[in-house]
Amino acid sequence: MRAPASEERFALELTASGAVVFRITAFSKPGRWFTRLGAPLARLVQTRMTRRYLAAL
Repeated sequence: MRAPASEERFALELTASGAVVFRITAFSKPGRWFTRLGAPLARLVQTRMTRRYLAAL
């Protein structure tokens, strides 16, 4: 049995001009074939969470 893989990366950068850049990189890969059926819902949840992260920042 393969375990699902997922990762999120948050990077906050202060540029030389004083601008603040915030980057979020996220991915996930289902561990089983039947969990791929929920991929559209998973993308929706990831998008919503990204918006929440940005709002909190």
